[in-house]
Amino acid sequence: MLNQVIIVGRLKEIIKVDKDKLNLVVSVPQSFKNKDGEYDVDLIDCEVIGGIADTTNEYCEIGKVIGVKGRLKIDYYSKDDEVIKIMKVYAEKISILTSKSE
Repeated sequence: MLNQVIIVGRLKEIIKVDKDKLNLVVSVPQSFKNKDGEYDVDLIDCEVIGGIADTTNEYCEIGKVIGVKGRLKIDYYSKDDEVIKIMKVYAEKISILTSKSE
């Protein structure tokens, strides 16, 4: 069995949760146009922990193109007697794909 996800998109948001934990939002355009002839965008939540979080926080900037390799996981939370499901990519590797000159 295999649980592997690869995402390439623009870094939209960085949220520092703890010293060694980040939540990222990656903006990925869909591969097809909507009825108005435009490409919609998927906003994908990613969680980065450990040394990768430190490196990501130091070198990644909002608006830059990044690659995220990781695994998909669903977390369950209870709020007001309701169960909420949140799907995230738990990042194992972050690659900065935008060159410095851009």
